[in-house]
Amino acid sequence: MNIAALMASVIPADRRAALVDHVIAVARHPAGRAADGGRGAAWPLDAIPSATFYFRFYLSRALESAGRGDAYLDLLQPWRDLLGQGLTTWPEHPDPSRSDCHAWSAHPALDLLRVVAGIRPDAPGFARVRIVPAPGALTSLSAVHPHPKGSIRVAYGLSGSRLTATIELPSELDGVLVWSGREYPLHGGTQTVITQ
Repeated sequence: MNIAALMASVIPADRRAALVDHVIAVARHPAGRAADGGRGAAWPLDAIPSATFYFRFYLSRALESAGRGDAYLDLLQPWRDLLGQGLTTWPEHPDPSRSDCHAWSAHPALDLLRVVAGIRPDAPGFARVRIVPAPGALTSLSAVHPHPKGSIRVAYGLSGSRLTATIELPSELDGVLVWSGREYPLHGGTQTVITQ
C-alpha cells in the first residue's frame, strides 16, 4: 500500500520523505527471517513482508516518483543473493517458489537503464528523452539505450556533487538532462554537460 501511495503521489509533502525512508528500510531488511519467524521480534521490520522480486518493479516506480532513484542499486541485494545460489534466471519470489524463471523478476534489466542511467521517454513515442541519472554510490557509469531512431549513449563521471555527462543522441532526437533539480537542454549528436 505504501508503494502504491508513493507511485500515485497521494502522500502529503511533509510526510513523503519519511514514508520513502520507511519503504526503503523494509526493502533492505530480510523480512521474515528472524529466529522467531517475525512474531514479537525486537525489530518491528521483521514482521513486515518485503516486496517480492516481481513487485519490486513497482518499488522502482515509487522511488522514481519520489526522486529517490539513488537508493535503487542498494536494493538489488536479493538478485546478488540469487546469483550466489547459482540461479541464472529470476524466480517469482524467494523460496519456496513455483517458478524459477519469471519474466517480471527480470525488471532490473530495465531499471538499470531507466533509474540508474536515468534514460526515459519524455513524450509519446519516445519523441523526446528525459535523462535523470541516479547513480547512487557509483562514481562513473556508461550505458547504451535502444531508441527507434538509433542508440542513446551516456557516460557519467561524478566528483562530489558535480556530474560530467557525455551524451550522444540520435540526430533527430532532443531532450533534457536533469541533475540536482536543474535542467540542461540536449540535442541530437554528442554533447558534454558539466553541471555546477
